[in-house]
Amino acid sequence: MRKNKKELKTFNAAFDFSLTKLSYRDHSKIELENKLRQNGATSEIIDAVINKLLEYSYLNEERFGESIFNSWQLKGTHGINALKLKFKKRFIEDSVAQKYIDSCDYDLEVKNAINLIKKYLKKNTKKYNLTDIKAKNAIKRGLIYRGFTFDTINRAFEEVKNMDDLECNE
Repeated sequence: MRKNKKELKTFNAAFDFSLTKLSYRDHSKIELENKLRQNGATSEIIDAVINKLLEYSYLNEERFGESIFNSWQLKGTHGINALKLKFKKRFIEDSVAQKYIDSCDYDLEVKNAINLIKKYLKKNTKKYNLTDIKAKNAIKRGLIYRGFTFDTINRAFEEVKNMDDLECNE
């Protein structure tokens, strides 16, 4: 229930509530339906409000999916699995989510993983080094936690090792 305990019994109250929620950030259709239902709106009112919001393009799954994808890309600290989880958590339609997942650049994800490995190595040189198996596994767990795939992690470690070999040869 909302703080003021008023239930959304009319179309106008539900529509105003939805506009307020959408003014903070974009929502998916299911997210907004759930919020309206939690605040006491009937199914008929919810359907009418959602249709009106879609008609005015205030509610747009494509735009919401794009904003999630862009913020994920700009951060560069999480892998593709984290993006998939974010789409599921926000109830983005599968077709929209798949479109953005398919457009992910694998090389960019590997580059992000390499940057995180370097960050771990720079952060604590005593704890993290590439020769110690326990330290290497700790870094891998950190990358898995951030949503990187095993393939990405292994490729990133190979490239970091190659970079270290080049630096040693110079």
